[in-house]
Amino acid sequence: MALLAAAVMLTLSGCGGGGETQAAPHNAADGVGATAGELLLRHVVLVTDAEQDRSTLLTTIVNQGGQPDALVSVEVGGTASQLEQPIELAPGEATTIGIPSDIRVDLNQALQPGSIVGVDLMFQRAPTTTVRPLVQEAEDQYADALQTAS
Repeated sequence: MALLAAAVMLTLSGCGGGGETQAAPHNAADGVGATAGELLLRHVVLVTDAEQDRSTLLTTIVNQGGQPDALVSVEVGGTASQLEQPIELAPGEATTIGIPSDIRVDLNQALQPGSIVGVDLMFQRAPTTTVRPLVQEAEDQYADALQTAS
């Protein structure tokens, strides 16, 4: 009963019921997100090993539509990266690119850790979408990102 009374008092006094909401601050190291038609791009990050002139794309793409789609090309900082084959995006499913998945988009270019680089993602059906993720060094949580899938 005391709990109910406290809840009623909070509601009547306006505490906690204001129009302002507090969101957790976004950490760019967690990646950026975007929408491309019915595709949701989540946690887009570039990971680089500048000493070896290699980088890779990490993301999860959710196809919320009823039709299959495919990632057909990726352009990073104005440099096109041809995929060996399109990455299929099944309807109603999430597709992870990079760790822990064996699906990879590797880039033969070094990127500057800490920089923000434009990435154009071209799809078979969805519109081309540009995101600007932070480039991470291949260390800590990204230490295994550049290892070749077995």
